[in-house]
Amino acid sequence: MTSRTPIRAADGAVLSFLREDVWRVVADVRAYPIWFPRSIRARVERADELIGTRVNLKPWGGRAFTCRVVEVHPLRGMVFEYDGGFIQGRGEWSLEPVERGTRVSYALDAVAVGRLAAIAERMISLSRVHSAAMQGVLGALGREVARRATGRSR
Repeated sequence: MTSRTPIRAADGAVLSFLREDVWRVVADVRAYPIWFPRSIRARVERADELIGTRVNLKPWGGRAFTCRVVEVHPLRGMVFEYDGGFIQGRGEWSLEPVERGTRVSYALDAVAVGRLAAIAERMISLSRVHSAAMQGVLGALGREVARRATGRSR
């Protein structure tokens, strides 16, 4: 039987930008390789529509995995399915307007498959590893929104 190690994490930040500005960057999946932190190599398989777009991610020092856009809720969020290989499950971007901008969060509910993941989990929580990586993604997201918003912050 194959080992299945749960990875559950919810990470977020408040960005001082309008939800529309944050959404523009989050929904531009094809641009992820441009703004994602250098510690996570992103490669996008082009799709005609946002739904179905696949993103291959390779964290520094970790195993590569793929996720696919399965739901889009304009200005509110987007759902990814981690569909095979090392990680299986779902991840979701959520955007919520707040007094000082937009609360953006990413929640992951997945499992890492295989003995290597089970061994790694004994040494360090894979959920914590994911959260640490997401802090880098959220920081890079904030910088990209600022770059694109060109002074329209709240």
